[in-house]
Amino acid sequence: DAAAADGTAVLPDIAPGSNEWNDAPVRLVTREGFSGKDADVKWRVILTSGDRVGPFTSDQMTEWLLNGMPPKGVNKQQAQQHSAEPAALQLAGILGSDYNPQRLPGAKFFKPLGQLVPAVAAGMAYTAVNKHDLQRGIPQ
Repeated sequence: DAAAADGTAVLPDIAPGSNEWNDAPVRLVTREGFSGKDADVKWRVILTSGDRVGPFTSDQMTEWLLNGMPPKGVNKQQAQQHSAEPAALQLAGILGSDYNPQRLPGAKFFKPLGQLVPAVAAGMAYTAVNKHDLQRGIPQ
């Protein structure tokens, strides 16, 4: 594991559309890329327009991120914006058992796909947001 002078991990520079870029989202949105509880995860997304959409299943996210087939709730214009700038898409995965449409995660729970993909490609695991994180208002 490479580390910067300050001790943080050095993440690989991965270009959207590369093989590494295409492999990592699958690991990210499926259980393979998670740490902690092995459970269903619901994904919320902040689009480049600032619109928040979701929840989406892992299968829906995989179809969207890899095959360009956005789930219901994402219109063609929003999908085109994502296609033009995929790294800017911001994601938050919430444990399905803790998902509550009345208590959605704030902006600080979302991470840009451009940060998540290199982290997952480097072997790091995504920790889904749980109800305790939402109650505290602080991501892990």
